[in-house]
Amino acid sequence: MASCWQVLEQKATWKRDRVAEQMHTLRSQMLEQRDLLDRTHKIAAQYQRRIDGFQGSGAHIGDLQLYRTSIRQLQQAAFQIENQVNLLEFEIGKLRRQLAECEFERQKYLKLEDRAKNLESARLDRMDAKDLDDFGTQSHARKQKLA
Repeated sequence: MASCWQVLEQKATWKRDRVAEQMHTLRSQMLEQRDLLDRTHKIAAQYQRRIDGFQGSGAHIGDLQLYRTSIRQLQQAAFQIENQVNLLEFEIGKLRRQLAECEFERQKYLKLEDRAKNLESARLDRMDAKDLDDFGTQSHARKQKLA
């Protein structure tokens, strides 16, 4: 039969594991967003190089305008992605603190469970010692009567 401390420790472990799963999910999302941000920056840099390449030639103004518009859109997308990454980092920080609290709580219940076991063991040891003392007293009394 599980003690109350074991039940509480199991509950704290479950909560800790759930928070760790949420944290893992957010980290995966953040890595995806960072990868998307890197790709967005690379595409914008490629477009800028093409615009720079057009400067010396008689490039079509429509092509230049298209690349400039695309760069602005990519910059706006990069800004939104950066905001999303910052939000995910903030949420991960909150979950990290929550994870630490859950682990602290779990450790507390483990210590209380160990303490309860030690107290029960000490109580049993005292009962055994008392039984041995009673047996010794009875044995001594019997020897006194026989003598």
